Amino acid sequence: MMAFLEFIWRYGVWVAVPAFFLALFMLGWCIWSMIRIERASQLARFPLAERQTVVFKEPGRAMLCVEGPLLTTRFGRLCYELLGENGVPVSGRGFLFRQTTSGITTVRRAERLFDVPRAGNYTLVVSGLGEPKAGDERHALSFKRPFLHWALLCILGIILSAGLTIGSLVLFLMKLVGVE
Repeated sequence: MMAFLEFIWRYGVWVAVPAFFLALFMLGWCIWSMIRIERASQLARFPLAERQTVVFKEPGRAMLCVEGPLLTTRFGRLCYELLGENGVPVSGRGFLFRQTTSGITTVRRAERLFDVPRAGNYTLVVSGLGEPKAGDERHALSFKRPFLHWALLCILGIILSAGLTIGSLVLFLMKLVGVE
C-alpha cells in the first residue's frame, strides 16, 4: 500500500491531471444519469383533485408522489386510496424513508407505494382535500416507477467522483507549489 501511495506522490502531476478529467467526466455522467432515471420513471401526472382516473399500461409497483411549491402544507392531512375497475382497493403502503426530489421552486415527495395487479383503469381517491384553495393549480399528483436503488447508485457515484475531483486537484496544487 505504501509503495502505491509513494508512486502517486512521486508522479503526482502525471496522476492528478488525468484523474481530474476522468473524475469530472464521471461526475457529469452520474448527474446526467440521475436526471434521466428520474424522468424515465414517470407513469402519469395530473392536477390535484378528489378523484382521478389513472391508466396503468402494465402491472407492477407504482409510487404515488405529491408535487408542489417548496414548503407547501397542502398535502398535510390527505389520505390516498387506489381503486381497481371493480372498486376493490389496491394494496398499498407508506414509506419508512420518503423519496424526495427538490428543484429550485418545487418539491416532489413519494407518499405511497401501490402494487398494481394488472394493466387497466384505476381510480385514485384523495380524502381530506376540502374546498379548493388559492394556489392549487401549482400542486399535482403523479405516479412513478420506484427508482430508489438506481438513485442510490448514482448518488454514490456522485460522491466518489466529486471526492476524486477534489483529491486530484489538491494533489496537483500541492505538487505545483512544491509541498514535500
